[in-house]
Amino acid sequence: MGIIAYFAYKDGDLNKLIYGTDSYGLVCGQSTSFFNTTIDLGNQKNLYYLNPVETLNPTTLPFAKTVCVNSCPSSNICPLSFPCTNPSAFM
Repeated sequence: MGIIAYFAYKDGDLNKLIYGTDSYGLVCGQSTSFFNTTIDLGNQKNLYYLNPVETLNPTTLPFAKTVCVNSCPSSNICPLSFPCTNPSAFM
């Protein structure tokens, strides 16, 4: 068990566990390079699931679409319509 913990600490990225990653694999709360473009997600530390219903089923959870956001949108932005397609929800 100690060996696994050592390699997880040595080779892993704790920020992926704390902040999460979006659907493109970008770590929320960090600057990263994506297709030769630097994307600054430093202010966007929250992970938002576009269709929260996908989190209820263990078979669809790994494929749930996510984005990094500054703050979680209020419940009145996408009332009962999933997935949320309102662009103002992610500003």
